[in-house]
Amino acid sequence: MTDTIDNPTITHRDPQQIANALLGDIDERRRTFEQLAHTANQTEELHAKLAETEAEYARLVAAAGGFGVDHAQLRAAGLPVPAGTAPKKAPAKKAPAAKKSMAAKKPAPARPTATPSPAGITADHHSSQEA
Repeated sequence: MTDTIDNPTITHRDPQQIANALLGDIDERRRTFEQLAHTANQTEELHAKLAETEAEYARLVAAAGGFGVDHAQLRAAGLPVPAGTAPKKAPAKKAPAAKKSMAAKKPAPARPTATPSPAGITADHHSSQEA
């Protein structure tokens, strides 16, 4: 293992100079880390503010809808329409069904002519008595 350090400020192998260069590098990295931590905190704050702003905008869009402003008008004005605020689409009207030929239709199943009644007498009991 070599004892060289890639630092242009070190010109010879003076232990004090090496220690100072390393401390300088450590300080620079600490400052960089602090800046990154500060930036991360600011980013989190900005994300929270963005979420609040988007929620407020969605409420305003919903309120505008109460005054008859629709999403097409918002888009025409160059305003974005927030996700989740799109009006519910009316159910699509069914197109009239194409008439099928009679040959393609299955015949309806035969229905029984007699239906049992609570007393066990069928609806066509008169015809069964005659036979």
